Amino acid sequence: MTETPDLIERLAGEAAPVRPLRSPLSRLALWLLLAVVVLAFLAAVHGVRADIVQRLREPIFAVGLAASAVTGVLAALA
Repeated sequence: MTETPDLIERLAGEAAPVRPLRSPLSRLALWLLLAVVVLAFLAAVHGVRADIVQRLREPIFAVGLAASAVTGVLAALA
């Protein structure tokens, strides 16, 4: 069985440089762009609700929709 210090030395000796990740805000923007494209595709295929303007005037619907959007944005940021 390999001892821990030997294993660390072997792994460190074989390590290759890694490419750093993009900034969190740019990754967030890419995820949100992807989400918008998917939602636009779904709206084009299935259509938008006929009563969407009326439903958006209802506070419970508008707050629920806004809360869902904020949750999605914060989840993408996390």
